[in-house]
Amino acid sequence: MDVGIRTYLGGAVEAVIGRLITPLVLGTPDEMGRLVLSQHVISGQKQVNLPFAILDAVPSGGEMLVENLENHEERLFAIPEDGRIRVPIPADAMDAFEKREATGMPLEGAPGEGVWSVDGNAGLGDRLRVTIWDVDGAEIAAIDTFETEVFFEGVTYPSGSPLVAAAEGLGHQRGSPSLRRLASFTAMVIEGGDPISYARAYHKEPFEKLGGAPTNILMVPTPGDMIVAVNAEIALARAAGLVDYETIDPRYGMTIDQWLIEREVVRGLEQHGPFVDAEGNPALFDADDLDNGTDIYGAASDAPLRVNVKTSAGVSGMRLPYVNPTGSHGFGLPDPAQPFDINTFSAHQIARYFQTKGQVLSDEPCMSDQSCSWLPPMVGGGR
Repeated sequence: MDVGIRTYLGGAVEAVIGRLITPLVLGTPDEMGRLVLSQHVISGQKQVNLPFAILDAVPSGGEMLVENLENHEERLFAIPEDGRIRVPIPADAMDAFEKREATGMPLEGAPGEGVWSVDGNAGLGDRLRVTIWDVDGAEIAAIDTFETEVFFEGVTYPSGSPLVAAAEGLGHQRGSPSLRRLASFTAMVIEGGDPISYARAYHKEPFEKLGGAPTNILMVPTPGDMIVAVNAEIALARAAGLVDYETIDPRYGMTIDQWLIEREVVRGLEQHGPFVDAEGNPALFDADDLDNGTDIYGAASDAPLRVNVKTSAGVSGMRLPYVNPTGSHGFGLPDPAQPFDINTFSAHQIARYFQTKGQVLSDEPCMSDQSCSWLPPMVGGGR
């Protein structure tokens, strides 16, 4: 759930956070100075925007109230100066298959010719009402019908028909305490299949049924990764005993865990500062400084972290290869044009760890240009 709540990965976004925060009623100003009202909903692995009404002007400074007339939930939001607003509302609605049954649409294949609808949109979704006031508190719109025809998942919602939720969703506000509580509760439900539940068994508490011997592990989160969110990767390292949250590290005057939090490594979003690169652009913090200050970015760093944990079986550790200042999902292909090729370095670092069966976790800079003495020569005399 920690990954699902933050990931940018298509499909996962819709399946997790999309279902948690939609349906959304959006207000979007257009080029003519009007305010377009729409529903933003999830359909399978797609996000779909369905305009249903237009106001002649943008009521900046006013308020928008969205009500679910079935479950009596309501959400009141202030309209900002630019008019852009999104209001989540929890709602039930038929899924695509149920809509096929309700409208008489063929149950398989394309909908075919004809208009598929239900009289009064009855049962298709919870009835909604949107009320808008201007900055002086005067009501300027109360909308409970589709003012334009809407087509979604093969179903036609006619102009003038009751305004209903086009798809179901839990309608939580993003970043709210209620959303975080739900995510945490869901994580508890699925923890039996969550790898973090077993991370302590790598070397801190090895499974007796497997001989009780520790397993060497090298974790390689990349700073700023938002596909597999870096905070979740570091959480896994924390659970595995690689990120200490109890002992003060003399290098930083705090625990490693707190240091990673304060240096915004756990957050992983460079645009919110406070660090910049050599050109003054927002940049992530370089916790490991594996290039020893020789790359082109000039990223902020302290004493290199480079977590190593000695075990009876060898060494476990964590490395944070700084691929670029704005984050990356893993490292890429070799790029020898770079002063320090982090891609080649990281590939060799992992390969060396495998080669030694978890006995050596090397940070030798020679791995970036393949000049290490232990690397066999390549055909042609190079390395």
